[in-house]
Amino acid sequence: MIAFEVRLDGEKVCMAGVGETGVLSAIVSWVRRGAHPAEQETGSWVETLSCEVGGLMHQDGADYHVKWLSQSLGVGQQVTITVVEAPEVDRAPAAVREDPERTRRARRRYFETLQREFEPPRGK
Repeated sequence: MIAFEVRLDGEKVCMAGVGETGVLSAIVSWVRRGAHPAEQETGSWVETLSCEVGGLMHQDGADYHVKWLSQSLGVGQQVTITVVEAPEVDRAPAAVREDPERTRRARRRYFETLQREFEPPRGK
């Protein structure tokens, strides 16, 4: 299977993979935003730098959101992701079974939000 070998500062952190079908992602993010609108004027900011490795896998007739890594980073750290073919991978420390009904409700809420946003005003 396709897998990601993830190293942080040269040390192997995980070998992540979801099997023959699914979603596998590795994301390095930097975010800087105002902590609160009133604090933005004073230069108060919230800043995060992180690495996440996770995905979606199908197993035993169900879908699972899985996560191998959620790590804060510092400037100068090195994240290396090597795409490999691996017969087996590390077990994900976090796995949450997807609830189809909850997913359906969330999709419905999103649909209704978009509908309100793009629906022409009534009476015009």
